[in-house]
Amino acid sequence: MLKFPVRLIAVLIVLACADARVPRSSDAKQQGESLTTQPAAKGHASETADAHFTLVSIDSFPLPFHTTAAVCEMTIYAGSYEIGPATWASWDSLAKRCPPKLARLQDQPSRFSGTFERKGDTLYLSRRATDGAVLPMDRILIRGDSLFSGGDVWGAPRLYIRTRQK
Repeated sequence: MLKFPVRLIAVLIVLACADARVPRSSDAKQQGESLTTQPAAKGHASETADAHFTLVSIDSFPLPFHTTAAVCEMTIYAGSYEIGPATWASWDSLAKRCPPKLARLQDQPSRFSGTFERKGDTLYLSRRATDGAVLPMDRILIRGDSLFSGGDVWGAPRLYIRTRQK
């Protein structure tokens, strides 16, 4: 029973420190990394969103989260989802380091937006490619003030907490 209060306290501490953990571009440049800190996609600002969620953990680990995607090393410092009546937007603040031959991967976007299809209590997120094809992006479940994403084929499980916009 003690585990729940301890995790709740840890989540609150992570939220309180989130701003302090966002890297500065000069830090990333010194380490040879490409830093991406883009806001949610245009047209999906918090004033048009029904709900805003802030990333607190990935694969049950607090932020910052270190991982390797393809051949690039990544550190994820922050992230969010904004869910509207029929649309969504997400962004991650991350630093990425790729081998010189694959430096183009460092510039891949860290923000996405699109529409969703609701099946029961699950939202299946998708976006349109430049050729018009519909690309599945993620599967999310919202329970109370928590948003769960990822898992299975959708990548590492992520936990987001609802944040109230001022």
